[in-house]
Amino acid sequence: MRKGVDVSHHNGGIDWQKAKAAGIDFAMLRACYGWDNDKQIDRQLHNNVRGCEAAGVPYGLYHYSYAMNPEQAEREAAFFLRACAGMQPRYPVAFDFEEGEQLKLPLDEQLAIAEAFLGKIEAAGYYGVLYMSASPLERLRRYAPERVGRFDCWVAHVNTNKPAFAGDYGIWQYSWKGRVDGISGDVDMDYAYKDYPAIIEAAGLNGCGQAPETPPAAETVPKAKYDALLAKVAELAGELDVLAGRLRTLAAK
Repeated sequence: MRKGVDVSHHNGGIDWQKAKAAGIDFAMLRACYGWDNDKQIDRQLHNNVRGCEAAGVPYGLYHYSYAMNPEQAEREAAFFLRACAGMQPRYPVAFDFEEGEQLKLPLDEQLAIAEAFLGKIEAAGYYGVLYMSASPLERLRRYAPERVGRFDCWVAHVNTNKPAFAGDYGIWQYSWKGRVDGISGDVDMDYAYKDYPAIIEAAGLNGCGQAPETPPAAETVPKAKYDALLAKVAELAGELDVLAGRLRTLAAK
């Protein structure tokens, strides 16, 4: 079991070195919310990614959803993939599905939305998880256990000794009022029960295992050609000096 936090710009600037020293083993960072608007990329995303990498805190990413149908969920997934291009999270990518209007939809429609986002994320090579509060997630599990069971889950349930969710889950958000050195104010706290860095690396997901791009070979000039070019440059420089002298003579007249 590993202890972690999930954060967004609401937590302000974070000293990840202090957080790691305080016992934080991983972090889930908000990447973005909604779709098609760069202003909806979390304002602290890049600072948090850099801070986690510098401190050696493995991180995952989550997208806060407002999608009301599968088409909108796919647009959200495309936005997420663009916002996080080049990042290599060692923890999962989570679909944060919790808006009140979303949870009023028929259960089949709720599942279709989650499947649309996570399916697109998985097709892009990411390890996806479904984030929901325990009660609505359990309702989905009872309605369609095989469909819910296809995804790893991140369950939110605070002030309890165990989430009220009978399915499999890899992360439990157990508090919204944690205190961590290096993070101001209340912070969401989590436990992870799976060795996600090992799982993700072994499967080559989240950009892990990709060979770095090979820089193009520097162009070189054979020495003989180089010497000839230098001689030509010297010749041209001499001709320019002669021309400049003639211009000065004409100017003096």
